[in-house]
Amino acid sequence: MDNQEKRERIPSVVDLFTRLHKHHYASIAFACLAAGFIYVQGLFSPFLSRTFIFGEPMQIIVPVSYQTTIINGVFVTAKLAGLCFLAYLIRIVVRVIKRELSKGKTPRTTRLSGNRTINRIRKNLNAFLESGNSYFFVHIFGTLAFAAIPFSFLVSHAGKLFAIYFFCSFYLLLSYFSGQDGEWERDGYRDDMMKDPHKQDRKHMIFSMYIFATVIFCLFMGVMLYMFGVLFQAQKAEAYVRNTDQRSFKMASLYSGESAKEYIYLDLSKDYFIGFNTASGRSEIVPSKSYDRIELWDAAKQVRACKLMPSILKPDEDSMTKVTEAYYTNHFTQPNAEAYLQTVGETVYRSIQYISPVILQKAWNNDPEYEGKKFADFYGYEMSMPRPYPETSPNAKPSTNAAAVPDPKQLVYRALIMEYWRTEKAYTELQYKYENNFWKISSIQQTERFSFAVLPDKACFSNP
Repeated sequence: MDNQEKRERIPSVVDLFTRLHKHHYASIAFACLAAGFIYVQGLFSPFLSRTFIFGEPMQIIVPVSYQTTIINGVFVTAKLAGLCFLAYLIRIVVRVIKRELSKGKTPRTTRLSGNRTINRIRKNLNAFLESGNSYFFVHIFGTLAFAAIPFSFLVSHAGKLFAIYFFCSFYLLLSYFSGQDGEWERDGYRDDMMKDPHKQDRKHMIFSMYIFATVIFCLFMGVMLYMFGVLFQAQKAEAYVRNTDQRSFKMASLYSGESAKEYIYLDLSKDYFIGFNTASGRSEIVPSKSYDRIELWDAAKQVRACKLMPSILKPDEDSMTKVTEAYYTNHFTQPNAEAYLQTVGETVYRSIQYISPVILQKAWNNDPEYEGKKFADFYGYEMSMPRPYPETSPNAKPSTNAAAVPDPKQLVYRALIMEYWRTEKAYTELQYKYENNFWKISSIQQTERFSFAVLPDKACFSNP
């Protein structure tokens, strides 16, 4: 290709930038969608493990919903735009400071600035910052650092590293373009570029460098957006593991046949569910055909209850645990209607219309189910420490032994029960009252999902 052909191709390069500027709204929308797509692919990548990023082969495209892609695209683009604007402002401030310092030199500072070593260092530094070398160095160094820096450190400081990397990248990119633009001005390409063929060739080379730098920037930014997406997913998983009492994200339980799996919710579309499996410690893509139903719940609102500790039970609390054991044994394990009715109080008995023990036993024998679950599918239960509910009762009478302490038998107690069935876990609240010289269950109702805690967790020092 001769010089004449090169000069004929220059307007096409100029036209490319002109069109992008002219249709900047479409360009911004495309950049937002592309950044969101790449970032989301990393954020929901199914190969993540907590020990090594590329533990298994990568899946090229993760089937994330359009809504999730767009929302995350807007979010990450806004962050990138903010970092770019900050880099632009700081670049302007640096240029103003340098210009003002050069104007206000005194004879002494002039002599100091005339030092050859200082001048050489300053000149080389400016040339490095305004050349493509610094720009490519930061990208290559930042990318290779992922292989050298421990994964746990990357996860813990993902947000800060994101800001530092892209700020430096934008700053050096602006410095590079500014340096090239200054060279353009010094050589007079704006005024007479069409008059001198040699300057026209030089302009073509500068435009080529612009395009090359932009392409390299986009490639490295795509790689790093993907990597930071992976890190933010790992950060979310680490938050689940290390801050179990302060989780603030959505959870999901997937039920399939006789099994159930618990996930940190990532995304849900028509054909797939994406979540972080809390048992295996890795994210998974689950086709919608492979599970029967899904239950979504908010971990931030999850109640924590102190798990039963028999060694510290008081006598009345021990009686409540025994009546709870009798209730579940005579209801599900070895159905015995007469013994079951002895464990419940007046309120519960009234709610089942004072049914005869004989009729209730026949009903259980013919249809051994409870709220759609078969008695045979009941595996067992775990319960929290029984605690007064509410903490004080207006009808409580002082004990004869301690006038300042209410008599426990005048209070209503509560315990949270986690029932284990073949295909699911159920969450129940039992309340206890002292009736006819025995502790009995006065209320049975479903409750919100909760988790157990043990000493020294703060949940063990408050009511469940």
